[in-house]
Amino acid sequence: MEYTSRDGQVLKEVFGIASAIGSASDLGSLLHLILQKARGLCIADAGSIFLVEKAKPAPFWQDASVVRDAHEQDRLWFAVSQNESLDPEIHSNLLKVRFPILPDRLVGWCALNAEVLNLPDVYQLDASLPYKFDKSIDQQLGYRAVSLLKVPICLASGEFVGFLQLIIERSFLRP
Repeated sequence: MEYTSRDGQVLKEVFGIASAIGSASDLGSLLHLILQKARGLCIADAGSIFLVEKAKPAPFWQDASVVRDAHEQDRLWFAVSQNESLDPEIHSNLLKVRFPILPDRLVGWCALNAEVLNLPDVYQLDASLPYKFDKSIDQQLGYRAVSLLKVPICLASGEFVGFLQLIIERSFLRP
């Protein structure tokens, strides 16, 4: 097998990531590092790591089969966010955003199915797909995500805990 200089660079990056993981002092630093390195490898304008925020368990006296309110269900939150094109102040606001895990929303579908998705244009999704892209965050930021790569993050047990999302291509809504 023949290797290119790009292959060598990617391998060097992977070894650098492995080394840095061993020296990370806390989860936040580790997540920032993983996202930064993933963005570098994929030449991504932006990226986020979404983690599952577990709902508080229902009280012992409540019937577990009763459907709970949206704020009482597991949700996804931006644990880490990075973006080359937007003001860094925006990231602290994103960390407050929570998404319900619903099968008809792209983020929810990813959480429920834990599959890699590589979407060339989230605004041009096939209508037959079981999920839709929620463009409200793009609209609030004056940003337009185009190509998205979503990679599930699972524990060794197989439990889904979140996903890495990279925005490979983007365009601006504002000048």
